[in-house]
Amino acid sequence: MNSQREGFETHDRLRWWERNKDKVITDTIMTGLLKFFVIYLINAFVNDWDIRFD
Repeated sequence: MNSQREGFETHDRLRWWERNKDKVITDTIMTGLLKFFVIYLINAFVNDWDIRFD
């Protein structure tokens, strides 16, 4: 009984993935770019700050 339930859950997950694949991939890429951009901005700000006080 339990293994049958797990089979259904896996099937539902696969169907969810098929429906939302593009959105998930896009969100992942956008989040990665946003993180990179924020780190880049902080880095640029900190470096600029150091240069100003040299």
